Amino acid sequence: KAKGFKIGWDWHETLNDAHSRAFTVAKVARIDLLQDIRKSLITAMEQGQSLEQWKAGITPMLQEKGWWGKKTVINPVGIEQTVQLGSPRRLKTIFDTNMHKSLAAGRYKAMMATTETRPIWEWVHISITNPRKAHLARNGEARPYDDPFWLYAYPPTEFGCKCKVIARRESDVGERNLTLIETLPEDIEHSQVKIGKNSFTGQDAIATQTRIRIKQADGQDSFFTPAPGF
Repeated sequence: KAKGFKIGWDWHETLNDAHSRAFTVAKVARIDLLQDIRKSLITAMEQGQSLEQWKAGITPMLQEKGWWGKKTVINPVGIEQTVQLGSPRRLKTIFDTNMHKSLAAGRYKAMMATTETRPIWEWVHISITNPRKAHLARNGEARPYDDPFWLYAYPPTEFGCKCKVIARRESDVGERNLTLIETLPEDIEHSQVKIGKNSFTGQDAIATQTRIRIKQADGQDSFFTPAPGF
């Protein structure tokens, strides 16, 4: 509710901290559409609507306003371009990403209020049909709430990620057989990576990506890399 709005053409135009301050949907070039989509998501969350219930309400409005299907439009630099606007797949991405990030933010705030009694945070992988191996490998890993890992890899860490964090007591580490991990400053690396191309200028889109070294119990190292913008 506190977010402002940002008109964006490509998904990578709004990354990192900007997502915390502005609500945006790629290729929504009208502020009234952004306002309608955000309002509908807030209503869906307050009323506990499912994806299908939300889609049933938002789809006719988007179709009426012309934001649906593949269309040839004038992009921000004045050039005709064929783009994919609204679709069932895009709506699922919009719904899942915004709902899960909002719920995760609420969970984070609640857990920060209980760090005196539950200072250990456990990564919990939510089973899906085709799990990401890097996310599944985090299941059962526990870190102090102030471990730097959480600054860069508090889930969701990419589109479609449904993992979550649970606050635990210190005694839970042994009782639940959790893997306690410490992240050192030197375990965190930042680099500039190419994440795509501007769809109408052809220029490379560059973003900061963070890679975190994770020391395994067997002495080997693995790495976890959240997607740019998360």
